[in-house]
Amino acid sequence: MGLHDKGDPNMSKTPVNNIDTEHPKAPLAFGPTKTEIMRKLLRRKSGASMQDLMATTGWQSHSLHGHLSHMRKSGQIITRIERRDGVMAYRLETPESGT
Repeated sequence: MGLHDKGDPNMSKTPVNNIDTEHPKAPLAFGPTKTEIMRKLLRRKSGASMQDLMATTGWQSHSLHGHLSHMRKSGQIITRIERRDGVMAYRLETPESGT
């Protein structure tokens, strides 16, 4: 077969868009996105440390820093706090929190 041959002539000629409309499949169920999980962690009173976010999302620190920067640029208020145990954490401020 050459580069421009149309494939095996013995292959089935079933159209690609042959969709079974009589037996539709159930829609796929997806869980929360990593961004939604991040927001939930960041909304906690104690915020979320970089280690918390890395463990939960599976992202590396440079990816998390980039995502936090994107969240800030989109108008969300993210503050950096020091926890009682000395660990630095990030917290997503909400208008109700007043800070």
